[in-house]
Amino acid sequence: MSGTNRLPPLSCAAPVPRAAAILALCLAAAPAPAQQKPAADDPAKAFFGRQPVVRVRIDLAADQREKLRQDGRAYATAAQRLDGKELAAVGVKLKGAAGSYQSIDERPGFTVHLGKAGGTERFFGLQKFHLNNGAQDGTRLHEWVGNGVFAAAGLPAPRVAHALLELDGKAMGLYVLREAFDGEFLARRFGGKDGNLYDGGFCQDVDQPLQKDAGNGPDDRADLQRLCRACQGVDARREAALQVLIDLPHFLDFLALEAMLGHWDGYSLNMNNYRLWLPASRPAVFLPHGMDQVFGDSEASVLDHPPGLVASAVLQIPAFRKRYRERLKALLPLFAPDRLVPPVKEL
Repeated sequence: MSGTNRLPPLSCAAPVPRAAAILALCLAAAPAPAQQKPAADDPAKAFFGRQPVVRVRIDLAADQREKLRQDGRAYATAAQRLDGKELAAVGVKLKGAAGSYQSIDERPGFTVHLGKAGGTERFFGLQKFHLNNGAQDGTRLHEWVGNGVFAAAGLPAPRVAHALLELDGKAMGLYVLREAFDGEFLARRFGGKDGNLYDGGFCQDVDQPLQKDAGNGPDDRADLQRLCRACQGVDARREAALQVLIDLPHFLDFLALEAMLGHWDGYSLNMNNYRLWLPASRPAVFLPHGMDQVFGDSEASVLDHPPGLVASAVLQIPAFRKRYRERLKALLPLFAPDRLVPPVKEL
C-alpha cells in the first residue's frame, strides 16, 4: 500500500483517524506490473501516511506580488512558514489551467519550489509541491480519492494531503497539497532520472512538441517520435511495436482507471492532464494528473473508444481490447460503494 493516500487528522499531532485504516483495507487490488521502484529513503512516505492538515503562510514583498500580477507563470521570491518552520526565500508561481487559474489578487493556486531561490531545505523530503485551490472541486476530495485509487491499483501517482493557506496575512482557506512531478519524484518512484518526463500541457497529444519537465535524457524529442510511429501501422506490426515501447499492463490499467473514475479531462478522453515518463531503457509510463473533476457523470461509459493517440492505437488491437475489458473487471472492487463511501463521509 506504499503511496496510498490516507485520511487527514485535524492537526499534525493528532492520530491517524479510523477512516484511514478503513481506506487502507478497502483500496486493495492486485497491483499491475508497472515500473515502480520506490526509493528506500522516502521521508515523504511518512508525511503523507499520517495525513496532516499543514498550515502554510506565504508572504510576498510588494515588488514580488506585482511580478506575479504581470506574469503568474514566472517564479517570484517569497518568505514562507511551513508548519511553523520559517523559510526566508522560496520560489512560488501561480498554477492552474482554464478552469482553475486565478490571479494573485483572487484565490490563486501555487507551485512552491523550496530551492528556486537557492535554498537547500526540504519539506519531508519534498523540494517542490503544489497548493491547488480547488476552484473546480468544492469538496477538495477528488484528487485525494482519484490518486488514492491509482496508488491502490499499484500504479505510480502523486500523493495528496491538505493545507490551510494564509497569503500576505489573509486566510485563503483549505487547499489540496499535492506532490509535484519533478526529478525527485522520478527518483522516489522509479529509482532514477534516466529518461524524459513530459508535461501533456493543455489538450496536447503525444504528437505535439510537449514540454520536458524533468529527466536527463536528450532534448531532441526522438523518444516521442518513436512512440508516435509505433501508433501507426496495422495489426501485428503495431501490436509488436507497442509492446516494446509501452508498459502495456500499466497502460491498460491507466486507461481503465481514467474511465472508471469518470476522468473526462484526462489523457485518454481529452488528451489533457497527464504526464508521460519515457525512460531511457524501459517502456513508457503514463501518469495521472488533474483529477479535480472526477466522478462527475455516473453514466459515463467505460467502453467508448478513446480519441487519445496512444489509447486509440492500443485499443484498436483486439487482443489488447480484450485485456482492457478483463482489467475493468479486475479493478472493479476498488469502486465498491460500501468500501469507498464510508471513508469519504468520515473525511
